[in-house]
Amino acid sequence: METNQNPVQEQPAEQLYDPNEAAQIVCVLTDGYFNLEYILLFGKLAGGTHHSDATAYDLLMVVRETPKYDWIQAKRILRYKMPPRHRKIAYINLYILPLNYVESNRTPFLYFAHAEGELLYHSDHCHFRRPKHPIDFAKAYADAKFHFDTFRTLGNDLLEQAQDAFAEGATCVWRHSSRRRPWSISTTRCITSITVWSSASMIR
Repeated sequence: METNQNPVQEQPAEQLYDPNEAAQIVCVLTDGYFNLEYILLFGKLAGGTHHSDATAYDLLMVVRETPKYDWIQAKRILRYKMPPRHRKIAYINLYILPLNYVESNRTPFLYFAHAEGELLYHSDHCHFRRPKHPIDFAKAYADAKFHFDTFRTLGNDLLEQAQDAFAEGATCVWRHSSRRRPWSISTTRCITSITVWSSASMIR
């Protein structure tokens, strides 16, 4: 896969990261693994979106089509080629999204990343544009709250069902193990928390 690199020279007045280290990360990510359109550095390292981790590279990778590699595999590649112990900033958060999704969805996450993020890379045929119009935050909040309330209710139902099933001794397999009841309830709570967090993150 042939990938073109056009690093952008614009940098914030006070850089919170090493540009050379960021350039090395970009080189790894554009080394034939993804058909990349552009890479944005957003979050506190780029001087915006205060909800992000100040000690991590928050990178939005926009690809032409759904890639063969996901973010987990991409982070493994980075760990292999750029071990965290050799980096000034060890943590990297990757968000890999297809171009058609980015162009057809207006979420607060995408809005802030594109409005405040720093363009680290773009392909020759990419025409990167900043948002021209503000996002409808009231609508985004209402959508996120609807999903949050829906999944919170479902999560509570799952917890109650799990507790009732084990309290009544629903199955012999679980009844003979005293350790599995608290493990199952903890797992259900974990899944519920992740689901609720995913819905709530739409607000940001």
